[in-house]
Amino acid sequence: MGEPGHGYPLPWAVYRWLPGSVSSEAGVANSAGFARDVAAVVRALRLMDTGERTFTGDRRGGLLTRQDPYVAAYLDDAAGMIDTAGLREMWTRLRTTPRAAPDVWTHGDLMPGNLLCAHGRLAAVIDVGGLAPADPALDLMPAWNLLDPGTRAVFGDAVGSDRDEWDRGKGWAFAQAIGCLAYYRVTNPPMSETARRTLQALLDDEERHHDPTP
Repeated sequence: MGEPGHGYPLPWAVYRWLPGSVSSEAGVANSAGFARDVAAVVRALRLMDTGERTFTGDRRGGLLTRQDPYVAAYLDDAAGMIDTAGLREMWTRLRTTPRAAPDVWTHGDLMPGNLLCAHGRLAAVIDVGGLAPADPALDLMPAWNLLDPGTRAVFGDAVGSDRDEWDRGKGWAFAQAIGCLAYYRVTNPPMSETARRTLQALLDDEERHHDPTP
């Protein structure tokens, strides 16, 4: 651990090297074993004692409705990049999904780059600086930012999510991705592409599960 100084104003740390490949480059989107590995991490976090701590921020993890101004602004920025009309309709449905479950420990940012793989299985979860009590659904984001439809279902079953938790998970994945789509289009194209892929997966999922056609 390092203290602020020598031209850098914040605490810093150097960690040991963790072998593995970034999950988005490891071909695990259709791996049921990988999906169950990630689900096991999510379940393990949920079992940790929060010591009665609860969510105390204004970012992801509290109430979805508090994301309304953020989502509205970034939907405007995303015009022309994706089906924003479909996204607006989906957000209207997801934002008020009921919740009765208490806050649990969550990683809060289970992006593909934070899930390392080796030999087709999960090898490490990194970037744990955001670990905090929050809505349990917050850690369902890999279902849409990484996994394909078949392994998405395996992941949901392994976590044990009910319908409301699953829909809140969609909402958190939505809120994370919409903020990245246009914002990182120039400065970090891979991040922007992950966001676009996530949002499209959400749109496709919405169409499959809410198609009014008999």
